[in-house]
Amino acid sequence: MDEMITLGNRLSQVAFVMLYSLLVSSARAQTAPPLGTWVSITNTVLFPVIPFDAKSESAPNGQPELWSPQSLFAFSGGDLYKWYGVWGFFVWGGGHAATADNSLYWNPLDGSGPKRLMGPYLAPDKFYNYHVPLETYRDVSRNQNGLPKPTEANPGSPKSRHTYSSLLGIEVKGKPHVFCYGGSLCVGSGSGTKAVRLFDLSQSYAQAMARLDMGWRLGTAAPSGSVASSSGWDPVQKRVVVRGAHSLGVYYPDTDRTTAAATTPRPWPRTLPAEKCTCSATASRRGSISTRWH
Repeated sequence: MDEMITLGNRLSQVAFVMLYSLLVSSARAQTAPPLGTWVSITNTVLFPVIPFDAKSESAPNGQPELWSPQSLFAFSGGDLYKWYGVWGFFVWGGGHAATADNSLYWNPLDGSGPKRLMGPYLAPDKFYNYHVPLETYRDVSRNQNGLPKPTEANPGSPKSRHTYSSLLGIEVKGKPHVFCYGGSLCVGSGSGTKAVRLFDLSQSYAQAMARLDMGWRLGTAAPSGSVASSSGWDPVQKRVVVRGAHSLGVYYPDTDRTTAAATTPRPWPRTLPAEKCTCSATASRRGSISTRWH
């Protein structure tokens, strides 16, 4: 247990140093902003690539099918990651009492602009809130022509979800992937899940959408499920350490193996204190990433 807590502290410190270094280098490349101010990073507004079906103009006289685009950010993870030499954020959200949009987004910080890597799921009957099946949508999306109807053995695309602190950029056998565990699903109660999902970043958008799961393959399920959880990637041991609602576990993506390190772990704060913090980042309602210097 102490080893896992130490690892969690180390991962938290590494993530903070990476974020700080990124923001410092970005600021030096431009004009350094005044202390105590917010600075928007150019071309990081996510709204233009959010599906039309989530926006008010898609339903002038009613509620849009994937309403609302703002709720994409409700309790949703956004992992800072360096992908092919470019720093940016992965965002996967929606879920309980939020948008049914299950799209995965990449928002690079080099000004090249965000993009949607998969999704959205568009229900044939335009209905999304149900418990059976729980973790996936039950039909073939309207934008996935020619695919077979989902079955228990070959399930459909994953539901949107609050991803909290368990959305990560990781490697699987040397290839970049996005990892997700648990979450509050697009159902009335949120429910939670023990599903482990992996998205291969070598896929094109078309390749992902040619699959029933929209590119999010299922890994070996965790020993127990969670609504909210916190995960960290250990690049040295090539493992993901997960602190769930009632357990502490480890997932090894190269071998698709999950182990339970402990159950009912001792309580600790939801977030670790970042002492001597020198900068921070936030996302606006429409998805523009901003930084603050203290």
